[in-house]
Amino acid sequence: MAPSKPHHTLPITLIGKTDLMRLLQEIGALDEQLSQQNLQQRAQGGQETVVPAISAGLRQVSDQLGLDITSQSGRVRARDVITSYLHEAPLFQITFASEPPLDQLRLVVEWMRQNIHGLALVQTAVQPAIIAGCIIRSSNKVFDFSVREAFDTAAPHLLKEVGAL
Repeated sequence: MAPSKPHHTLPITLIGKTDLMRLLQEIGALDEQLSQQNLQQRAQGGQETVVPAISAGLRQVSDQLGLDITSQSGRVRARDVITSYLHEAPLFQITFASEPPLDQLRLVVEWMRQNIHGLALVQTAVQPAIIAGCIIRSSNKVFDFSVREAFDTAAPHLLKEVGAL
């Protein structure tokens, strides 16, 4: 089965649903700030609009979509697209024995977006009992690449070999 190739691929800086929800909050705050500036301009007359700082993630998404995030219509479109990503993107939970370094997690996410789905979102969890490796869960599959699973699978053979000594 060939991987699904969506029209867009999320920037690597956006890893999970939390990152997308943060973008939606940022768009709301940007909306509010620009609306306040617009009201002040009307009341005080002709001041220049100062565009608030925009995060790298929001800048990347708006550039990728070809949107002017400083315009009302650009923000509405960005909000709609990000909301659709939240509902449509496949979510993978990856459980590690310890918290993975961010650069390594980004490599995993990059691989998933290139080989599985361009909008893949990743949620991480930590479970020290898996010893090493990881467990990957999607909506309908579980892949256990943990050392604990390898030991559990090999246990009968190991016990047989130890018993033979």
